Amino acid sequence: MTVPTSPLLSDAEPKSAGDAASALAQLRRPSRLGLALLGVLALIFAAGVVSVMDQVAPSLPLALVGGVGLMALVSLAIGRYEVAVAFGFLMSGVVKIEPAPPDGVFAVIIAIAIVTGRLRVDRVPAPVAFLLAGLSALSVFSFAEAFSVGYGIRFVAITFYLFVFSVWLAGYADRDRRGRQIVIAWLTIAIISAFLGTLALQFPGFPMRLEFIADGASRGSALFKDPNVYGPFLVPIAVILLEELIAPRLLRIGIITGLTLFAILIVGLIFSFSRAAWANMLISSAVMLAILLLRRRNTLRLLGVLGGLGVVGMVVLGIVVFGGQAEFIGQRAQLQGYDSERFGAQRAGIQIASQHPLGVGPGQFQFHYPVETHSTYVRVLAEQGPFGLALWVSLCLVTLGLAIANAFAGRSAGGIGSAALLGAWCGLLVNSAVVDTLHWRHLWAVAGLIWAASMVGERRERHNQRTLARRDAERKAAIAARRPSGQAGATDGSDDEPLFGESGYRPAAGL
Repeated sequence: MTVPTSPLLSDAEPKSAGDAASALAQLRRPSRLGLALLGVLALIFAAGVVSVMDQVAPSLPLALVGGVGLMALVSLAIGRYEVAVAFGFLMSGVVKIEPAPPDGVFAVIIAIAIVTGRLRVDRVPAPVAFLLAGLSALSVFSFAEAFSVGYGIRFVAITFYLFVFSVWLAGYADRDRRGRQIVIAWLTIAIISAFLGTLALQFPGFPMRLEFIADGASRGSALFKDPNVYGPFLVPIAVILLEELIAPRLLRIGIITGLTLFAILIVGLIFSFSRAAWANMLISSAVMLAILLLRRRNTLRLLGVLGGLGVVGMVVLGIVVFGGQAEFIGQRAQLQGYDSERFGAQRAGIQIASQHPLGVGPGQFQFHYPVETHSTYVRVLAEQGPFGLALWVSLCLVTLGLAIANAFAGRSAGGIGSAALLGAWCGLLVNSAVVDTLHWRHLWAVAGLIWAASMVGERRERHNQRTLARRDAERKAAIAARRPSGQAGATDGSDDEPLFGESGYRPAAGL
């Protein structure tokens, strides 16, 4: 039985403002959970606006422009939902403040998704939902020893928003059209960011140069506040692009064009001078290529891309050498003077956890030690206690297990390759050991896409099983109808071939 849906809830986008208005009259009533999430999201959005105003102090004209922009965004999210999502990902490279502009965009989109019944909590694996709920509850309990409740509320609001963002994305990335829009938007802003960071670093006369560099004009940062966030932001889309070049699904680009884009991303990544980002990229690429080699498909194309990567490596090396950055890269590859401070902060985090079993509260580590933890695992341990760390590590490992299962089953998230997502998640897990990644939107985007691939694959498999059962029943009924009276139990001995959905999903042979 097919459940009818309103035009606003269907796969097709409204074609005009009139269509959108008529669709609004037929909205599905949001669930109680959806209304609760909407209320919390509204509070988070309000807190975010107040936080931004504290940092920026906008003038009246700027406030009016912001109000008009908000109304336009709401209209876009209602009338062109998928376009609004693409716009959100296109804005994801603008992260000068926290919360950042893309957070406001996604908050509006998620609110519209809740009101229109598009937020599908059931699209998240049950263990993941349980762990997210546990971490949320533990964040609240840990407020008992918070030094600054106000800052803690702001910190936990951002954390909870990112939980909701990843859950929403897991339900959104369920078809290739949406996956293609996400990849194109992410790739576009990543290329722009790499250009801005690289050119501003290399050319002293570059317009607004100081806005795109950091750490005393020694590192590229593009429109990010921190080069250690900017560099890793480029990694997931770089490995997604690399898998697309080897096993094309979403992008209609040639190998030369793709390798050129990949080279731009790598140069931007190198000039962020983030050692963690370099390690992240090496691990992500190695894992992704290992999976593709094990699959033993597209072998000739894989060899061609690997040969092209050799050329890209020589070009990038030439840019580094002639750009006068080789010596600085050598210095950055060594232990830095401030590394002892980082390790000291991590030791302090472990000591704090031993004294506070429930943790010191969300965002409170900075009030107990002058240096940030520079480790997601240590931050969670210090602020939510050992039980919080156990939940966080469990969430990471469950997501890793799902990513591995997706890679072996050949599942994708809206066409986004499972090998690239597995590689990106492995890189992020290592990156998280030396940098605090808890509030990285791209970390939660990769997690949400992995969950989406897992659930899409399960839904397709259940659909195939139901279809096979129905056809088997129909075949047996047809045999019974043809059988002469008194002959029972005979079969024709034939077997049906597995039926797959219209999506064309096939379990991979071997891998």
